[in-house]
Amino acid sequence: MRTLSVSAALAVALLVTTTIQPVPALAQERTIEEIIVTARQREETLQDVPVTVAVFTEEDLQRYGITTLTEASKLVPNFRIFHGGSGNGSNLYLRGVGSSSISAAFDQSVAVNVDGVVVNIGRFIHNSYMDMAQLEVLKGPQSLYFGKSATAGVVSVTTKDPTDEFEFEVMGGYENEYDQTYTELIISGPLTDTLSARLAAGYTESEELYENLWPDVAHHWRGEDATNIRLTLLWEPADFFRARLKYSYSDYNNDGANGVTEEICPEGSVQPTAIPAASFALGTFAGIDDCKLNGNTSINDLLPGLRTGLPHGGDDGVPYLEQETDFAVFQIDYDISDTLALTSVTGYVDLEHWELDIYDYNAGAFGGEHNNKYTSLSQEFRLNSDFDSALNFAAGFYYQDIDQEFNAYQFAFNLGLIFGPDPVTGNEYDYNKNHSLNTKVWSTYIAGFWDITDTIELTAGVRYTDEQKDGRITLPYIHAGALAFGFGCTNPADGCTIPLAPVIPGLEFEDDNTSPEIAITWYVVPDISVFASYKEGFKSGGIDNSALPTATLAQPTAELSEFLQYQSETAEGYEIGTKADLLDGSMRLNATAFYYIYDDLQVQLFNANIIQFETFNASELTTQGVEFDVSWLPDIEGLTIRSAWAWTDAEYTDEFINATGQDLDGETPVLSSDFAGNIGFTYDRGLTGIWRWSLSVDARYDSGYNISSTLDPYEQDSFWLTDANLTLYSEDGRYELSLIGKNLGDETVAFLAGARPGSCGQFNGANPPPSVCTFTTANNQDQVTGTSLGQQFLLRARFRL
Repeated sequence: MRTLSVSAALAVALLVTTTIQPVPALAQERTIEEIIVTARQREETLQDVPVTVAVFTEEDLQRYGITTLTEASKLVPNFRIFHGGSGNGSNLYLRGVGSSSISAAFDQSVAVNVDGVVVNIGRFIHNSYMDMAQLEVLKGPQSLYFGKSATAGVVSVTTKDPTDEFEFEVMGGYENEYDQTYTELIISGPLTDTLSARLAAGYTESEELYENLWPDVAHHWRGEDATNIRLTLLWEPADFFRARLKYSYSDYNNDGANGVTEEICPEGSVQPTAIPAASFALGTFAGIDDCKLNGNTSINDLLPGLRTGLPHGGDDGVPYLEQETDFAVFQIDYDISDTLALTSVTGYVDLEHWELDIYDYNAGAFGGEHNNKYTSLSQEFRLNSDFDSALNFAAGFYYQDIDQEFNAYQFAFNLGLIFGPDPVTGNEYDYNKNHSLNTKVWSTYIAGFWDITDTIELTAGVRYTDEQKDGRITLPYIHAGALAFGFGCTNPADGCTIPLAPVIPGLEFEDDNTSPEIAITWYVVPDISVFASYKEGFKSGGIDNSALPTATLAQPTAELSEFLQYQSETAEGYEIGTKADLLDGSMRLNATAFYYIYDDLQVQLFNANIIQFETFNASELTTQGVEFDVSWLPDIEGLTIRSAWAWTDAEYTDEFINATGQDLDGETPVLSSDFAGNIGFTYDRGLTGIWRWSLSVDARYDSGYNISSTLDPYEQDSFWLTDANLTLYSEDGRYELSLIGKNLGDETVAFLAGARPGSCGQFNGANPPPSVCTFTTANNQDQVTGTSLGQQFLLRARFRL
């Protein structure tokens, strides 16, 4: 069956390719502007590069006020980016492939590249991406040009550079449904004949994102705010030399990372929370929730009896999230000669993240405070040729050094509620675990470009990657009550399992990989090309940093090191497609068929019955499909029509045992739609005098997808989302007033669901709840579910000089 479906997908793409022919324009003079992309780390036109790329310009992004990657993902069918809770802090899925948000040790399978630097930490999506010049989504493995963290694709963000002339811009906006405010200031221009600068600063605040139904909590409404500043300096002392420094600072805060979660209640009402776990309940706590996905949440503050001793102000038990990021990129472009160009890109990231939240997502009986520190220094050199011959090349070298700490002040047994404060320290939380990880990676690549004929180009290349990781775990504190469970004594000779303040060294991982890529492009006619490519991808394995100090850390060091390791993820497959400019350049049509197999897909799941993370590799995932996008300027002045659609068939194609022991072989992975797409238009007309108006409407369809990694999974049904923009502006661009409507149908869309930690299943609404839970399967427990925002109306004003 899979062979037939692949053949069908390829047949569709070939049919599109071979039947496209130039069509004479009907009195048509308007043409679609050429788009320059950097999909192969060199500037090329979108229509010339043999890569499937979705590109969005500054105008596309400003149309609906898109300043975050979460919002930008809705522009691409079957692509999802959204916040996660503890751990990695984000979820990125493209064509049915992605990585869990639970583990801070994982790189995402979809890499994020900002101004030429690949950022390996998922929490980077919290930052604002204001003042963007262009956003590119490169689909499929991109290891040759972007390195190890791109097995499923790349999100490449380019921010704006300084302008040749003075520019001043100020923007303000207000959205009433969630009490959101937006402000932005931009100053740009030359400082001297060779030096120019651009300053962009923005502040956003959302006071009422999610109403909290739990009574008497500190924050009845959960909200967020962000301050972002970026300074760009550009020095061009000569035609052959250019240096650019970008420094960004981001300060992001919210009222708890789990504030975007709701509950699905399989018993019809919310289940109580059991401690220390549903499989071994010593006590239960009643829950509160309306059990509807309707844009609210029900999360208590951390219960008294668990708070004392938590650092960084967490001893008040009030959920919070604080994240500060310093990000710098220094790029030098040097034309060695008329035919050779050298590029140096130095990247620096310093991110610190603190959060306290409730990880039973309800009663406040389970919680955790986490401190994540991430520092990265990377250096890349690229050499590109531009010979006046049939052969050219690109070569590069990359090095990165990452130091990461994940410090957890956590609850595994809820000992403060069972035994009271620790008699020595007075702490009420269970333990703190510090996990440090150093990663060193280097890689090199070379690619050749051969114009076999005037109409056929062959590209072939390979990247070699070597990565080493060294980890260390310390447990400086364990509550004395852990002795009752066999943990936490000071003398292992007495028969206890984990001694007080142990050091677990020797957590090491090393791997290397060679990832080839080959592509051929044939220009059927100058404006229509066909391409085919074969690619491999690689994402290094490593050391899990989310294990809890239960039986997991009770093993001998050698066994523990093996247990905490996860293996490298690899991908291989192919694409064929076509790129066409039609109707004398007034229509652009691109189509692709793809087939990829992912081996050892890195997975981390949470077993809510035993309150334990499980990190492993799914054996195999296969994804295939057909995609196309079209832009058209019809013979109607001011009208632009756009559309993009994707059919995707993704499934596990080998044994894959989930956290509750079910084999998902043959099942569709989470967040993968069979069919998704969008259609929209912009109509721009003169009004009177210097004034013009424009109307944009975009409707986005999704056939639905699984939201839980279980047999008989919970599902998100099919849905439509509609956005609209009505703008009044002056022809000189100085004045602009926009009314932006998002999610006009007020749809609440679910992203991921999983069994709620500590949820006591099959109690059948007993009041008070039973003291002992019935051990049950994940699907019978309450499901923690992330959801989207509902209907929004944003009034935005902009002034430029």
